[in-house]
Amino acid sequence: MIKINSTLGSNVIGFTINGKIDDEGLQEFFKAIDEKTNKNGKIKLLGEVENMGGIEDFKAFFDILKAKAKAITALEKYAFVGEAEWMQKISGVMDFMIPNIPIKMFKTEERDQALVWLLQKEEAFVPGIHKIEVEDNDNFLAYRFTGKINPQEYVGLDSEFSVQINSGKSLNIYMEFAGFEGYSNILAMWDDFKTGIKYYSDIKKVAIVNSGQWMDFLVRIGDIFTPGINMEHFEENDKERAKTWLNS
Repeated sequence: MIKINSTLGSNVIGFTINGKIDDEGLQEFFKAIDEKTNKNGKIKLLGEVENMGGIEDFKAFFDILKAKAKAITALEKYAFVGEAEWMQKISGVMDFMIPNIPIKMFKTEERDQALVWLLQKEEAFVPGIHKIEVEDNDNFLAYRFTGKINPQEYVGLDSEFSVQINSGKSLNIYMEFAGFEGYSNILAMWDDFKTGIKYYSDIKKVAIVNSGQWMDFLVRIGDIFTPGINMEHFEENDKERAKTWLNS
């Protein structure tokens, strides 16, 4: 059963899940989303789980939410409140279920803090990782990295890496960098990359595309901080050569 609370703020919808998710409750939930969206444009969700059948029920709920285009595009922020055991079960799938949206989990006794966090104003989320389309016969995935990377973006990368591995292709990565002004920023990003990527150890080749002698220097000493990965640096006018190298 889903119980709706629309009195938490002009653009906040609270909902409590207790037991199986029912169709009537879902209809009330999406009706509340429509009403808040029509008035405010964007909405924030405070979800509380008192009792649920299992993790599959939770995933099914968010599959329905993602299928509602208006609901997912209107969602600005989501706070989840529940028992510590439940949060541990779902912590690994939350960002994957609703990527690129600020999500934070709170214990049951931290409900007030969850509401305060929802009502705080934050800077708009600007993705730092942009996928580059490749040809069907290419043996690599391609991305453009710009400025600050949000850690939750690595969850989406892991999903794409998994598909690449399961398709029988090598996990080779083409990386273009823009907005990184020096080697310290790249090292910090790569450290987060290694920590946030589940399939990091499966990466075979990495082509770094960026103009600058400092980048070439980093790649030359790459074995120090990227052991086991064959890494090469290419200037911006050598993008096609980088792709050929990854396919070889």
